[in-house]
Amino acid sequence: MSRTFALLISSLMISSRLWADYDPLLTADVKTEQVDFGVKDAKRSREIPIRVYLPADKKAAPVVLFSHGLGGNREGSAFLGKHWASRGYVAVFLQHPGSDDSVWKDLPIAQRMAALKKAAGLKEFLLRVQDVPAVLDQLEVWNKDAAHALTGRFDLNHVGTSGHSFGAVTTQAVSGHVPGERPPANILKLAQLAMDEDRRALEMEDHIFRPTLLDATSRLNANDAVWEFFQAHPKPNP
Repeated sequence: MSRTFALLISSLMISSRLWADYDPLLTADVKTEQVDFGVKDAKRSREIPIRVYLPADKKAAPVVLFSHGLGGNREGSAFLGKHWASRGYVAVFLQHPGSDDSVWKDLPIAQRMAALKKAAGLKEFLLRVQDVPAVLDQLEVWNKDAAHALTGRFDLNHVGTSGHSFGAVTTQAVSGHVPGERPPANILKLAQLAMDEDRRALEMEDHIFRPTLLDATSRLNANDAVWEFFQAHPKPNP
């Protein structure tokens, strides 16, 4: 056996062992922290509640944003925030006023479904999309403010975004589809895509030019407001 071939076999064996030892779900027994803040978007007279999950290491860390589904809040999917923080990321969970739990929680049960359907329209969708750059801009301010509790904690050169249901569509929109808005995502996790046909899903994916991980059901459902938004904007240039 030639030396070159022997070295190749050895390299492959080492690489194989490294991959075998890697478990993306495994977390070290480390302490993480969660803190709540409000982001004030003066331009829109809008306050966006956020929950921040922080890793034990105090140095600047990559950031993952999370957008909740219709009727949710920043407290939902906490297991994801804790897991990401334990793996060394700062997880920032947004709460979108107007499509959060305030839409339904104080209403009689019989009125809740109608209220949720109303909140799933284009108006609230656009507000959600605009929440993302507003939060990123505020993180940048806090990151530079020596007096703030979060100073120096964000690596804003490495930002990803994620979401569930309505939050997944929000994630898809900010992955490069909104002209003039700050694109936040290098790594995207879409938990569910709310669209009415597989054909539409393919056409909408054609507008995305950032690396994307999509986790969806086998049958995608309707969301005409989202499709209306995507039709109204041209395909971006990578």
